[in-house]
Amino acid sequence: MRDPGKKLPQGILINSKLKSNWPLTFMAEKATNKLSGINLQGYPDYRGVEVVGSWKWLENLDLRIIAHEIDKSGAYKPLEAWTQLFIYSPGGIIIVEISLIWLYFKQVKNEIEGHSRKLDLEKDQNERTRMYDMLNNLPILFHLQASDYSVPFANKIFIKRFGDPTGKPFYSLMH
Repeated sequence: MRDPGKKLPQGILINSKLKSNWPLTFMAEKATNKLSGINLQGYPDYRGVEVVGSWKWLENLDLRIIAHEIDKSGAYKPLEAWTQLFIYSPGGIIIVEISLIWLYFKQVKNEIEGHSRKLDLEKDQNERTRMYDMLNNLPILFHLQASDYSVPFANKIFIKRFGDPTGKPFYSLMH
């Protein structure tokens, strides 16, 4: 994503050799340096149009960047409408208060749901632990085999008979 340095006319095709000499856009420069950020003041995008945006580097998910840009000219229109409603309408204060109360209850609901998800995860982890304990105590050889022939789980009788399968394909344990 290159910054043309000025607003480009709509529908004009630019030679890629010419584009390669342009500097990176503000967001692209930050992203190539593995930085996350928000810019609400505005910066030119690849069209030369002033935009505001945010971007996030997600290394742990092997995603290079998730970004969102919106033309600055349209980004603040909803805020301007709320400002006019608040300033010019006696009912504006009431609407703002109702909105704030709604946002508060939405936040409380989200916190409750988050706590519920946490409890569900703990329950799933406890069930998984109980299952592996049960499989480990079976009086027979038992293992789980993945599609790549690795053995992500083997019970103690299997390990005693064939050895630790960690990092080995299943078929190598049988020879």
